[in-house]
This record gives sequence, C-alpha cells and structure tokens, in this order.
Amino acid sequence: MTLSPNTAVVSDYVNGTEIYPTPGSLSLGVGNYLLIQKLTLNTAASSTSITLSGQYNYTPTPGVTFQYSFSETINPPSAYVMNLLNGLQAFYVQHVYQGDNGGTPTNQWPVYYGPSTASQYWSPISTSINQPVLDMTPLQGTTAGAMFWSESYSGGSVTITLVGTLSTGSSPVADGYEIYLFLNPTKWSISSTLTTQ
Repeated sequence: MTLSPNTAVVSDYVNGTEIYPTPGSLSLGVGNYLLIQKLTLNTAASSTSITLSGQYNYTPTPGVTFQYSFSETINPPSAYVMNLLNGLQAFYVQHVYQGDNGGTPTNQWPVYYGPSTASQYWSPISTSINQPVLDMTPLQGTTAGAMFWSESYSGGSVTITLVGTLSTGSSPVADGYEIYLFLNPTKWSISSTLTTQ
C-alpha cells in the first residue's frame, strides 16, 4: 500500500503500518477488516481541500495480484468556532466559558493559555512548548468546564469536531466531551474583558 507524493502529508499509517513516505505491507487473512488511517499533515485543512490518492495491491495467492487505486478528499469545516491546531490562535465567533465545581459556578476554569503562557500548561512535558491550549478543567473530581456560543441553524445535518487531550495522572477519564444543541441561556454577556454566566 502506498500514498502518492503530497506536499501536505508528513506521514501516513494504516493499522499501525507506515505507508508514507515509504510504502508498507499488511498481512490479512480471510474475513472483514477495519482499516484505521493515522495521517499527519504539515498544514491545516482550514481553507482548501486536501486530496490524497494512492494504490494498494492484494495478493490472495502467490502469482495472483489485484491492483486497486483509491482517492480521498479532506474538506475544511464549513464553519469554525476556534482553532488552536498547529500553533494557530484563531477565534471565529464570540463565546463564553463557564466552570463548575461540584455544582457551584466558578470562573477559575476553563483557562486559555496563549503562546506566551502555554509553557505553564505544558511544563510537565517541556517548558519550550508554546502550542496554545484551552484547559477545560483542573485534574480533580466533580469538576466540569463549558464553552458556549451563539449559532444559527437552517436545517440539515450538523457535524461538530472536537480535538482534545487528557493530561497524565492517576484519575480515570470521566465523561469526556458532551455536546448540547439549542440551549437557551438565562444570561448571555460578552465583552473584551469579562464573561458572565
């Protein structure tokens, strides 16, 4: 299996086997398989589509080989809320944060770390990392962090994509990420210096 040369691609793995920049081989027996692709890009698919193409050969028995071609297109999202990938620091809509500590509202989190303060978040790994991050909650039980924004809906399907991490620690993962649509907050206030719940 191989991926055609593409300036946007750094590496590509299928089920843990590297297929780009060097071709790779997978051994499969009889049955159905789910192929999981792990793709690393050197650019964000934020404004233009990225089209990938390649080929794979299937050899069921020695001397018999079937050759297939594939193509896939990664389209940019139709709308953004925020984007911190690849060092970006982009906010596309006004939004507010709200923290919860055992049922009590708090403004201690979520906390946004920009490039100049990101090393405070990443310090357990390295003090030289300046990748921006939105830290939703501290590492303690019965806490939650929320992010709200106003959006319009004209019908049809909606796809919401979140990219997040879990800090290291002994506590197990709790509820992860939950998405609620069509909320009607009792208060909504946004300013450059203050958000209120």
